[in-house]
Formats: sequence, C-alpha cells, structure tokens
Amino acid sequence: MENISAKTYNTSTCYMAIGMFGYGVYDEFVTALTNVFGKNKCKEYIFDVRNNPGGSLEEVANILSYFVPTGKVTVLVDSRL
Repeated sequence: MENISAKTYNTSTCYMAIGMFGYGVYDEFVTALTNVFGKNKCKEYIFDVRNNPGGSLEEVANILSYFVPTGKVTVLVDSRL
C-alpha cells in the first residue's frame, strides 16, 4: 500500500500510519482494515497522521464515515474569497 502502513502490536492494539490523504487512500484504508486488522480482535486503534501534509477532503470524509454515525457532521469547511 502506497499511503498506508498497518500493523498490530499485540492482539488488541492496531496501528495505522496514513502518510497522505491522496486519491485512493480510502481504498487502501479499507484493505488494511480487512487484511491486517480483520485478523485480530482490536480493542485499541492508533491512527498516526504525523507529518501528513493533507490531501483530498473527500478521502478524509470517507475514512471518517467508518467511525461516525450517519447524519453526523464530520467535515465543515469555512472559506473566504
């Protein structure tokens, strides 16, 4: 995976580093959840976004949708021209 590094530290702690929220990172995220985390019964998750320069807001929103109930605001953009 290009933007995601995932591993487990023990049977209950799962770690994922997201290097950049580029296009396609959501698919990598789902693959990591299935292939790495799906084999373990994770009780704790660590999502490391240190040194992540950003990227696609749509990809971030898609990832957040995994954890936030439908109908809840996950992204709010305030811009001035």
